[in-house]
Amino acid sequence: MKPDAETCGETRAQTARVLLETTDMPMDVLSSVAGFANVRRLHQAVGEAFATTPARMRATAPTAVAEPATVTVLLAHSAPMDLDATLAFLGRRAIPGVETYESGRYTRTLRASGGPARIRLSAAEGAVACRVELTDRRDLVTVMSRVRRLLDLDADQSAVDALLGDDPVLGPLVATRPGLRSPGAVDWFEMAIRAVVGQQISVSGARTLLGRIAAEHGSRAFDGQPDQLFPGPAQLAAIDPAALPMPRSRAGTVLALAEACASGDLGLDPGSDGQSEHAALLALPGVGRWTADYIRMRAMGDRDVLLATDLGVRRSAEELGADLSDGCPEWAPWRSYATHHLWAAGH
Repeated sequence: MKPDAETCGETRAQTARVLLETTDMPMDVLSSVAGFANVRRLHQAVGEAFATTPARMRATAPTAVAEPATVTVLLAHSAPMDLDATLAFLGRRAIPGVETYESGRYTRTLRASGGPARIRLSAAEGAVACRVELTDRRDLVTVMSRVRRLLDLDADQSAVDALLGDDPVLGPLVATRPGLRSPGAVDWFEMAIRAVVGQQISVSGARTLLGRIAAEHGSRAFDGQPDQLFPGPAQLAAIDPAALPMPRSRAGTVLALAEACASGDLGLDPGSDGQSEHAALLALPGVGRWTADYIRMRAMGDRDVLLATDLGVRRSAEELGADLSDGCPEWAPWRSYATHHLWAAGH
């Protein structure tokens, strides 16, 4: 059942209040994020709900304190964008207990500075509707930033599609799927563990193992599904490798990665130096080039990674008559998008 207009108006007004009291967004940007057509509508809604103006609410806002909040924001994106494909990509890899995907809606938990958060993502008119449950409403902007990276909302997609669309191999794929993105991550460590666990096994097999790790070594954060937080570096680094449901050698790699992240020797977020972190990953026992490249593409947001050794990528390339042996420099600097097009061609 769709919410009625009054409920939607109250939701937008509450979202505007959180944004006014916890961010310094310009009013025109804030009104759009909160779901209003223009600043005039924002003023009208705030006046009706709180008997004040947006400027006065911001000026008189108390110092932000830790308190829960649930808000829905509209996240704009560059065009074109195949949001359905991006959400389906995430859904096929959803970790039981941590993520769900149903009827075009992707939901997951994540860690934020003030405590657990949960996001629900779905398509809206020319935007992404992002419902955010926060332990601490001061985490809103940080969580939204991480969602933008997860969905690759700020890609220069017209440039990506223009370059790859002119390629004789990739052109037909781009024409079939314009706006295909290169999804990132909301939790860089979790993504690195995904890459290690997913080595040489199926996507469904990796999901099963990751779900067991979350259930046995993570923590419960919410009522309803999904309700689990994936364990952080310190949590995984402290466990006995024999407790992990995988071969001992791979468990050793997981623990080595967790220890490196927990100690600060590895920082796999998009602000890290890609070259040095890539080299550090390869120095870990059991981490090969595919794993390091996948982490660089997803966790670190590198948009120029061709997973030439990936089985699915290789199969699609062979069917299309593409030679990946030289790394396909003609696809740079957008080789991560080429990787996703080759993956998608195999489905």
